[in-house]
Amino acid sequence: MNIRAFTSERRGTLLAAALLFAALLLFAPPARAAKTVYPDIWLENGEGDARQSIGLWEFGSNVTFFLPAGFDTSHMTLICGASVGNVTIDGTVYHSGDVWTPGELGGRHQLKYGRTTYTLSVLQSAQLPSIFLTTASGALTYLHANKHNKEEGTFRLFDADGALQLSQPLEHIKGRGNSTFVQPKRPYQIKFTGRVSLFGMPPAKRWLLLANHKDHAMVRNSVLYEAAQRLGERYPNGDQFVDLYINGQYLGTYELCQKVEIDKNRISVRDLEAATEALNDAPLDSYPRFGSSTAKKSTAKGFKIPNDPEDITGGYLIVLEKAFHYPETPNGFVTRRGICYLVKSPEYMSEKQAAYISTLMQQLEDAIYSKDGRDPSTGRHFTEMADLDSMVREYLLEEVFKNYDVNRSSQYIVKPSDAEGGLIYFGPSWDFDLSMGDWCDDASNSHIASPKRMLASAGTGWLPSLYKHSVFYERAVSMYYEEMVPYLRALTGLEPDGQTVPLLDRLPTLQASAAMNFTRWPVLTGTAPVNTGTTYQANVEYLNSWLIKRMEYLETVWKY
Repeated sequence: MNIRAFTSERRGTLLAAALLFAALLLFAPPARAAKTVYPDIWLENGEGDARQSIGLWEFGSNVTFFLPAGFDTSHMTLICGASVGNVTIDGTVYHSGDVWTPGELGGRHQLKYGRTTYTLSVLQSAQLPSIFLTTASGALTYLHANKHNKEEGTFRLFDADGALQLSQPLEHIKGRGNSTFVQPKRPYQIKFTGRVSLFGMPPAKRWLLLANHKDHAMVRNSVLYEAAQRLGERYPNGDQFVDLYINGQYLGTYELCQKVEIDKNRISVRDLEAATEALNDAPLDSYPRFGSSTAKKSTAKGFKIPNDPEDITGGYLIVLEKAFHYPETPNGFVTRRGICYLVKSPEYMSEKQAAYISTLMQQLEDAIYSKDGRDPSTGRHFTEMADLDSMVREYLLEEVFKNYDVNRSSQYIVKPSDAEGGLIYFGPSWDFDLSMGDWCDDASNSHIASPKRMLASAGTGWLPSLYKHSVFYERAVSMYYEEMVPYLRALTGLEPDGQTVPLLDRLPTLQASAAMNFTRWPVLTGTAPVNTGTTYQANVEYLNSWLIKRMEYLETVWKY
């Protein structure tokens, strides 16, 4: 089969959107070193729970109001704190409580407070809902000091028309992620006091707000979730793009999604942790620990919990992770080959549970590394221990999209109890912000960003070993052509299927929000490690083109 080249006609349909984006970015501050502060100047709309207060953002000599979609710009109340006093806009003095109307958005204004005159612009999102969070302290200093720090807070959701859809207390707000948490634009986790359904996704307490700071198209994780669902993933993630405000300050375009966790509405397997808690009098984390915090081969760590359920075969949620993350979590194990796993559930794992899951995973590893696919100690084939299609699906997503962290990090694995079938399940797929051609460290591994060359099946690790087995390889090739290629052709606009919105047709939905995001976070410089473009539209076009080239390359590798 041949992959047609992307046609220029589709770009023509986006001309109007491109002009709008260019206009919104016209007054964006340059990507230079500048001090970011939040002067006590606000714009307000609405009353009660529906009140939206938007703080002014100051970056060097530029100041900006970032307004959510639906914010009434024809009647905005200007609020000035005592430290600011009155302000002057375009020569007119305004007192706190006065109404200010900026006129046509995107224009420049002169704002003076104190002894300094600033260039003021007002940008507004469109088509996206907005989330307003508040922290108990009214600041983010404590949360940003450590990703484990938590604060109580509140949650409000507004639709794209500005109507309040939900107002709820939060048990906590906290940071999340590993390398993503130390980025300037940080991701967050929120936990409601009760189960809440958001955007039609099943009710749950915990939700994530992904920042996608290094993905300048901001949609790579969303593409992953959609592709996984199309390929039949058992526990697919849902998502929704939003404009995020915390304590009234605009933080950017975020991706709200479900947390990967064992839960009846998420990964619906037996909750071994709850079963263990029911048999022990003290909190599980109060028992003494065992094992080393260092990732040593053939070791495990957890808690000396006295009582175990009769059935300890599941469920388990584990994640393959880099060894330097091993000390950060209380439970885990390391195989004889040094493959490191963190155990996410049970959150507090007993010695018997650790022995069970580490032994089983070692047997699966030994089977995969053997020439005949069988574990030498038990004689079982790897397909008798793990779900083949889930392994193939995980491989294809990692290989086709060329995930930077493949074979190293963020690879989730579920072990249901034997009563639930018992086969080890690979997935759900997760953490693809560094994929599809947007990242490499430097010239030494620039091939990772290229649409050519294999990645997941190269080198060492589980996936390269699986790739050598004919039963795995043949299923991977058939699943790719029968299930993944039709999706990718629809996604890239080559062959619409009536259910997949092409990437470039999604531009108008995120364009105005992206203009605000990349004003707030001026990173579209086109510099190393990979030049994906200096505008948001260029980044989405780069991604679209990269996927087409990737399909063209894989045709030369996989014959069907």
